[in-house]
Amino acid sequence: MVLRAKYIYAKEQARQQSRVSNIDKYQFLEKRISFLYEYVWFQKQETRQSYIDPN
Repeated sequence: MVLRAKYIYAKEQARQQSRVSNIDKYQFLEKRISFLYEYVWFQKQETRQSYIDPN
């Protein structure tokens, strides 16, 4: 997850440096949002498991 976040951040920096079209920016935002959603879902699963099995 951390590697993926770093990859997305590096991709964002590269895109900001080079002027890209709005379509590319929109696709990037879409990926960013889906990544955040997956991350939140993953965190929920982790906490849910810790409630079920404290060990």
